[in-house]
Amino acid sequence: MKFQIFVYSVNIFLLKTYINYITSTFLKKKSILNVQFFPVSKKRVTLIKSPHVYKKSKDQFEIKSFKARCVFEFEGSSELVFSFFILNKPKSIVLKFISER
Repeated sequence: MKFQIFVYSVNIFLLKTYINYITSTFLKKKSILNVQFFPVSKKRVTLIKSPHVYKKSKDQFEIKSFKARCVFEFEGSSELVFSFFILNKPKSIVLKFISER
């Protein structure tokens, strides 16, 4: 059975640490694993400091989000794997599972 896990985070260090955790878990089970990082998506927001008098003074903020995809194939139950990854993930990481048969 083949599965894909999409991992999203705003913290690159935490994302890489969690992917190392996933890869070490599946390398112990001798399953096929492929990890792919996607380009960084940036969202910029511009705020005016004082809208009445000083309209030219502005602050810019940027939010970077990082994405990765892990593809693996193994024999076993999918519910056990899903519950294992959901229980052991940090709060700032978002997971999305896709199964292929």
